[in-house]
Amino acid sequence: MKTITFYSYKGGVGRSLALVNIATRLSEMGQKVCIIDFDLDAPGLHFKLQRAYEIPKVMEVGLVDYIYHYAVDGIVEKKIKDFSYQLKPKNPTSKPITFVPAGNIESNDYWQMLSFIPWSKLFYAEDSEGVDFFLDLKAKIEAEFDPDFLLIDSRTGITDIAAITLKIFADEVVVLAANNEENLFGCKRILKNLYDPDHALFGTAPKITFVLTRLPFDGKDLEKEIAILENIKREMLTALNTEFFEYALIRSDSSLEIKEETMMGYEYENGSSIGNDYLKLFDIVTTGTIDSFELLRFNQARAADKEFNKGQVEKDTLKKINYFNAAISLNNKKSNYFLARGLVYSQGGFWDEAIKDFKMVGKIDDTKLTAVNIGYCYYRKKDYETALNYLDQNNGYQAIVLKTFIYLATHNYDEAMFLINFLLSKYPEDHEILNARATVYRDQGKFDLALQDVYRAIDMSPKNKVYYATLAEINALQGKIDEFYLNLTVALNFGLELKNIESETSVYNQFINDERFLNLFQRYNIDTDELQKTFKIA
Repeated sequence: MKTITFYSYKGGVGRSLALVNIATRLSEMGQKVCIIDFDLDAPGLHFKLQRAYEIPKVMEVGLVDYIYHYAVDGIVEKKIKDFSYQLKPKNPTSKPITFVPAGNIESNDYWQMLSFIPWSKLFYAEDSEGVDFFLDLKAKIEAEFDPDFLLIDSRTGITDIAAITLKIFADEVVVLAANNEENLFGCKRILKNLYDPDHALFGTAPKITFVLTRLPFDGKDLEKEIAILENIKREMLTALNTEFFEYALIRSDSSLEIKEETMMGYEYENGSSIGNDYLKLFDIVTTGTIDSFELLRFNQARAADKEFNKGQVEKDTLKKINYFNAAISLNNKKSNYFLARGLVYSQGGFWDEAIKDFKMVGKIDDTKLTAVNIGYCYYRKKDYETALNYLDQNNGYQAIVLKTFIYLATHNYDEAMFLINFLLSKYPEDHEILNARATVYRDQGKFDLALQDVYRAIDMSPKNKVYYATLAEINALQGKIDEFYLNLTVALNFGLELKNIESETSVYNQFINDERFLNLFQRYNIDTDELQKTFKIA
């Protein structure tokens, strides 16, 4: 377990936000992270964590309760777990985070308990056991949670609480300061103390990274920025009487003045200076802890997500496919990549490619059911037997609807009507199923019943191209030719395509040599050769 304390002499320098950014990144990488809010006088980590994690509305207990029970009641709690919360990530690929909050800060009891904790007695009274108590707390965290990283948000200033987080807990300290005299003065005092081996609790100083924050940056005056950094670096090296220490930079970002939030996502990694700054700090604090292969694998997965998300918003089908291809080439373990590409292939009529992708989804994640997607592709390929085999694996609404259409296409009207009536008993206002029943009545010559159903469907969905085509077909079979052309024109005006009516050859092939019929389709940019090929007389 690597323990990193985030400290600042003054508030308002982005300390808590830096911690949350690092924690979020670690969680995304699959690392087990525990966070303690040790800023007991002004706790607020949970507000910054809520962008990426589900936070309980009320956290009834926390660190103050745990310390109070010992310092005031004389009770050493057996488990720190009882004072912690598992935070579920909103990103499903991230690890949950274990969070030990300060406590229920909305309760007056919290502030009373905090005011009653005798910090001086804990550390300076004769036979005080405060150090042992907090060492025991650290040991409990390691034993109960087994985290890869323990991240601590420290109290500001030079206080007993800050000393606990810096001296007792920390393997590594990240000290953050803004570029002003007050901040730099306080940080020098703390850093001097940490660097002095005579003041080290265990004989050695923790690794220290100094972070200059809130430095304005517009990408134009780089020389000025470098000069500021070099000046502060020299000042720190002189004050600390050392030749080297790690330092980093987190620039200001105008968006954070409106709303503070994490900025470590891939969407910030190229275009945002502050996003890159957090990444550099991440590299510093994780050096030697996360191996290069693991980091490479994570970065590759992030690059895949980036390509995938580009594909999600892309409108052009070919470009969308290329983005999904790139994502899959970088990470072929994500079922949603294959699902998304399969849906695009399906929409484009590339049924075999879609089927391969939908089958891959099931291989990667057997909890994701794609039987309906596969069944639909085989239905469109007119391989009805295979389609039914897949659809029989699912009893949901979509599967039953597709089976209905297969029975209609194969003129198995008894099975079709059984399913239609079942669906309408459940969903009497389902206009798609009403239209399906109208087609059965149409083919059975029950035109009055067919018209009742199709008119009801049109009332519910007055711009549905398929329903007007059904109405046109009923009129054609009744010999009402003018009504046929009128409703067919309405259907074409609403976007009717050949694929919507290609199975109704018995209706349309009687018009295939009719100039009026051919001219009508030509007017709507439908190729007459394709039309005649679709409705050729057997």
